[in-house]
Amino acid sequence: MYTSFWRGDLAETIIPTGHAGKPVFWNNEVGVAVEGKQWGKDILLTLLPGLYAYRCEEIALRTPITHTLEPLASAQIFHNAMPICEMDGKVYDCSVMLQERFTPLLDFIRQNAANATRQLLRNALQSIALNIDLFCDGKLQHGALSDDNICFTSDGTLRIADYPIAHLLPEHNDLQVLTLAAISIFVVACSKDAHELLTSKKLDGLTLEKRVEYIMAAAQHHGVESLAVASSLCTGTHDVESYRSAIKTLSKEPFRPLPVLYNILAQYAKLPEEQPIIISEKHITPNRIDFDTCDFVAPPSDTYIRFHKGDSWGYANYCGNIINIGKRLLHATDFHEGLAVVRTERGYGVINTAGDWIMEDRWADIVWHSDDNIFTATEDGAVWHIYNRLGHQISYYACHGFGTPSEGYIVARLKEKFGYYTTDGEKVSDFIYEQAGMFHKGFALVRHNGRTYHIDTTFHRISSVQEQLLAEGKI
Repeated sequence: MYTSFWRGDLAETIIPTGHAGKPVFWNNEVGVAVEGKQWGKDILLTLLPGLYAYRCEEIALRTPITHTLEPLASAQIFHNAMPICEMDGKVYDCSVMLQERFTPLLDFIRQNAANATRQLLRNALQSIALNIDLFCDGKLQHGALSDDNICFTSDGTLRIADYPIAHLLPEHNDLQVLTLAAISIFVVACSKDAHELLTSKKLDGLTLEKRVEYIMAAAQHHGVESLAVASSLCTGTHDVESYRSAIKTLSKEPFRPLPVLYNILAQYAKLPEEQPIIISEKHITPNRIDFDTCDFVAPPSDTYIRFHKGDSWGYANYCGNIINIGKRLLHATDFHEGLAVVRTERGYGVINTAGDWIMEDRWADIVWHSDDNIFTATEDGAVWHIYNRLGHQISYYACHGFGTPSEGYIVARLKEKFGYYTTDGEKVSDFIYEQAGMFHKGFALVRHNGRTYHIDTTFHRISSVQEQLLAEGKI
């Protein structure tokens, strides 16, 4: 987190944008730089890293942005965020707080598993390789890395989220954990289905040593030598140079299918045959289902099959083993990114592939925007909010409806007017438009005060030249 305290009135904060229309901040030697305005002058605010706000006696005039500043592509800015109590007991307001946003390893993998280009997975691999020297050379002494605190920003840059309590003894050293993270990223890029099995409850009885052994065998079978070498380092003690070399080599290895790995894991995960259970005509309660007896069977999604029998919906794997939800489903959608929206007699809810409730069935309506990993939901049919994939509300300002997200933004309606939120739940535009469209290539068509025109992601009307280029399809 980066915070900063500023004396005087901060009239405006400018969020600079890159070529993709997304906010860009810059790292410099002392913190993160953000453009701003004070007393009519352009300035460059430097936000210092730490959990507390730092005082600044003077604000320097704007300095040139140079290529030496590293882009920080995943961040959120807050205005008037928090009061700060100084050492003398005097209370000030913190004018600006910038918080970098990142995602834990497993969530990052789930979000990008379906990415056709797999570029973000490649970025994450290369970021681990780029930072491995810091751990190998002893510059970073963490000692308790895990899936929870190995994180990545929206562009796939490695971040270590926090430092756990010192007396917790890690099961593996930092280099082993980073190697396991790199292997997980590589495997999901090569075989999403195999990775889903590796992280499923079906393999709870499979030890880490055995999982690594299976990955190593599949890597050797398919000729992915760098994956086999990296796997061999996940157990036992090895020299630092071995980890350094293995991760850097793996980060350059081309992704390729690993069907042998999936076959090995599928054989291990196969459950023993169970005695057939008489299927109730009214409620689906057995542990297995014969798809031939169903009224409707959907194509597999996230390796699970949605089916309808009698007056109920259900889910099962390819072997017919049913996900036990414990309630009759009146409506069900396909799984995407491990989650699905369902409806019971009580209301709408969200379940995961284990049958657990992520959002209980008490909602009037829920929409799962899986590509953006957010829900839009309403309890009473009138007031809507945005929720993350854990079911936590992330929007502060309520509205009366949402559209479909596009390019990180989502159209919102309040009464008869429209505005915009980000997919992080932040309201970034007032409800001033009579009509508002989705963003496409950084532009959206709106109607304001009876006039129709395009806006960019700063929510300003674009120039006539840009309008002409849009009309000609050149941008």
